Amino acid sequence: MIKFDLKYWLRDYFGFSKKEINGFFVLSFLLLLMVIAPWFYPLFTSPPKISSQDQIQLDSLLASLPEVQQTSQNYARKSYPPREKSKAKELFAFDPNTVSETELKRLGFSEYLTNNFLKYRSKGVKFYRAEQLKKIYGMEPDFFTQIEPYMTFPERAKKQWKDKNTEKKNYANDDEQDTEPVKKYTKKVTQAFDLNQADTSMLRQVKGIGPVLSQRIIEFREKLGGFIDIQQVREVYGISPETADELLKYASLTASADIKKLNINQASSKELGEHPYISKKQADVIVQYRTQHGDFKEPKDLMKIKILNEGFISKLAPYLQFD
Repeated sequence: MIKFDLKYWLRDYFGFSKKEINGFFVLSFLLLLMVIAPWFYPLFTSPPKISSQDQIQLDSLLASLPEVQQTSQNYARKSYPPREKSKAKELFAFDPNTVSETELKRLGFSEYLTNNFLKYRSKGVKFYRAEQLKKIYGMEPDFFTQIEPYMTFPERAKKQWKDKNTEKKNYANDDEQDTEPVKKYTKKVTQAFDLNQADTSMLRQVKGIGPVLSQRIIEFREKLGGFIDIQQVREVYGISPETADELLKYASLTASADIKKLNINQASSKELGEHPYISKKQADVIVQYRTQHGDFKEPKDLMKIKILNEGFISKLAPYLQFD
């Protein structure tokens, strides 16, 4: 019969050490104790005893509770009476800008709505159309429908309202007597440009290129030594494929582009590492190899360095000088 040894199984299955196995048993015991403790706790404790005096006070409090609730309800009813609704009474033509408090009540305005109306108007608000009264707190839709046909607005107020809206649409000045004509903006036409000669203002003509991205393109071009392939612009950090496609519609490269080259036999590790195509580690290895084996004569000499591959060298070769 096979005897099951828990310690051996734990050590074999989990790879526990002797100390870890002991800790496992202690932790398991504590967890078990926490689980069963609520079941045994009532056996070792007794409910709190309430003295006779405390019991009397408690019974008195419970007996007075319905009275307290009833008193609160009565207080609430007295303190917050139901709001009176406005109802049309004596309808007649009125100007919201000049109507008096007495006339408002004759029309059927409740006390609450009358106060809100007068406060709203006291802030300097001018009424030019009926819909403005809907903004007043307490204005019920039914009551508004009843009084709307009787609202009148002087011609001057109507003119001010019309002029005010016209000024907003035309983006003119607020002065009615001195308005400026609406400015018409024509869409800028992007002109073709040389990618190696373009400045930030030229680049920003392209949709999707702002101040930050245009500056990145210039900095990438300077560190690179100039673009030899127009597709290199896609390597600029932060430029999306859509923006690059839009840029390539207008950008071009001249055959006589002046490419700044890097002297592979004289440049320091720091200078090599500043080129976008050369990492710091690659720069250190190139300098170390050059120091040990002498100057490089042509691009394929770099193939002798194991961490450099053919794709890297062919990409970098147009920017290297070997004399």
